[in-house]
Amino acid sequence: MIDFDTVTFELDPNKFNEAVNNKGNVVLTLEGEDLELELYETYVMRKDPKVIVEDESGIHFIDAPYFHTYHGKVVGKEGSRVAITTYDDIFIGMIDIDDNPYYVELTKGMVNDKTVHAIYRKNSRVKDPAAKPAHCGVENEDMGVTNLFSFEKTATLSSRSTTQIDILPCYDRDFKDIYGSYTAAEGDITNMINEVNMEFANQSVQLTFNYYKKYGYLDDNTSQGILDFFKEDIPLYMDITDSDLATLFYGDEFINETVIGRGSVYNGSSERAYSVVQMVEEPNTQYDADYDERCRLLGHELGHNFGASHDEAYNWTIPSMNYFTLMWTPFYFNSTHQLKQIYSDGDVYGDQNHNNSEYIIDHKATIAAFRTS
Repeated sequence: MIDFDTVTFELDPNKFNEAVNNKGNVVLTLEGEDLELELYETYVMRKDPKVIVEDESGIHFIDAPYFHTYHGKVVGKEGSRVAITTYDDIFIGMIDIDDNPYYVELTKGMVNDKTVHAIYRKNSRVKDPAAKPAHCGVENEDMGVTNLFSFEKTATLSSRSTTQIDILPCYDRDFKDIYGSYTAAEGDITNMINEVNMEFANQSVQLTFNYYKKYGYLDDNTSQGILDFFKEDIPLYMDITDSDLATLFYGDEFINETVIGRGSVYNGSSERAYSVVQMVEEPNTQYDADYDERCRLLGHELGHNFGASHDEAYNWTIPSMNYFTLMWTPFYFNSTHQLKQIYSDGDVYGDQNHNNSEYIIDHKATIAAFRTS
């Protein structure tokens, strides 16, 4: 359960973008608090994005809205972080102050032809203490079949230069129905990728894209069944779009399990470039599929695509709170256990046996070469 306020935004995205690029700072008022945001544009989307649709007459490329994406901080707030996505009357994102972020997310509601947004803070979320944790599943294939890289740690890290990874985000009709419109659904996908990029920046990785792939309603299935379908169907579109990775944002529950995401674990082969994530709550578990949880789930499954593992996740305790790095499973989202949007790093958030960041850095160049051109 979440205690939230609802608002609509009167937003001119071009003027907002101009203010950011000319001044760098904008002032936003949330719940009566004036926040001066120092932002820069992140360009998650390339210009002239398209949606891929297939029907009886063939494959079609339809113009998609262009979403502006930003990262930054709150002026005067040490350690603050900001990730924002805008388009027309859409303004979604996260403003993290003192580890109690504001979240602004979309609803299906409309007032005077304007999209209604929900605004709440992390500490306003109330979890059922009796609820079970949810889980991640990894692809049930033999990891040694096409093992082109060793999983042993290397003595030195790869180059810290930023590596661009092209991702093909895909979604089904159930996912669209969560938001009520294709534009809102695509905006939320863009925003989740923009937020995940905040952590990938620590490994000098940037996810970008120029296409969405839109599906109709998909048959109910297990997480492995949906992943198997996706792996069989999506390679053609990855070839067409020169994409390195593909993720399916699934708008229904996986059947007969508490698994909420499944990813192919990196082994050097482009056959392991896929993941599926459940974008609705899993009943009777701690996964409510709110803003924070959706972003963490996406970062977790993409971590598998880069070679990050559950075994090298890290946890630590600060009085009254247990923290876990992003690859931890089962997923904990409650008043005493929190999953952080960070990968274990072998140092502050890890040690020599818990260093998923190293795998991401070592494997990013190979993944960037998965594209066909």
